[in-house]
Amino acid sequence: LGYTFDEITEMNYLDLIPEEYRESEREFYRGQRKIKSEEISRIVPVLNRHGKLIWVAPHTKVIEHPDMEPEYYSIARDITELKEMQRELEESERKYRELIEEKTRDIIITADCDGLILTANKNLYKKLGYTEKDIRGMNIKDLIYDDPKHRDSINLAAFIDHLAEVFEHEAYDVRFKTICRHN
Repeated sequence: LGYTFDEITEMNYLDLIPEEYRESEREFYRGQRKIKSEEISRIVPVLNRHGKLIWVAPHTKVIEHPDMEPEYYSIARDITELKEMQRELEESERKYRELIEEKTRDIIITADCDGLILTANKNLYKKLGYTEKDIRGMNIKDLIYDDPKHRDSINLAAFIDHLAEVFEHEAYDVRFKTICRHN
């Protein structure tokens, strides 16, 4: 945090908490005292000497004394980098969802290595007439129309061969045109 030992021992814990979080932190510890918690784990923001926000995960042991204020002993782990990665992951997921839901006319499906459908964008439901409930537990192979007469599109046998090749080469993205079964 950038403080000397003498400085930090003269400070109140709440002096480290950003102003907008102080009241909720105060209320949290009041609640913990009422229910007589002996150990507390949580995630809180603190400010270092230069005003930089740091996220910590303190584990606090509370020792009650008769006729005295309780003592709090904490060990805090800096999780700032973890919180930033979490924020970046959530932003990436938001952008991904926006892309597959709103920015394409394609049907986009994610499936496990056995072909079981995990997710699908709204275009699958809109264009093929399925509901989320319909595709839950469905295999992607069940969506592909199997008619060898349609040489312009990939049929089920060719798709299965292509998928096997993809798994052998550890590719994660398969794009193809096919005729699909409509519900």
